[in-house]
Amino acid sequence: MFSRASPGNRSGWNHPLTEVAVPRIKSAAKRMRQARVRAATNRTQRSQLRTALRKVRTATGADAQAAYADAVKLLDRAGQKNIIHKNAAARQKSRLAKLVAGKK
Repeated sequence: MFSRASPGNRSGWNHPLTEVAVPRIKSAAKRMRQARVRAATNRTQRSQLRTALRKVRTATGADAQAAYADAVKLLDRAGQKNIIHKNAAARQKSRLAKLVAGKK
């Protein structure tokens, strides 16, 4: 599996992380497809969440309230779907609420 050209030449190593896993079993292939789709979905939702949090932090006045409401929805959904931990979602909501209250 691993080969090397010479003891002093590390460029000859085949690093295990560079190898692509090729499933030999149908169920494993299906699992890989599902994981790829779910990872893309999670990445999208995490990006939307971060954007919403950024909007709350930069908004002022009434815009901050509206941005906070959107961010709370996204945080709750992310917590329920384990995109982030439930306690992390609660902590973020608490910090944002304090921030928005201070902007009034």
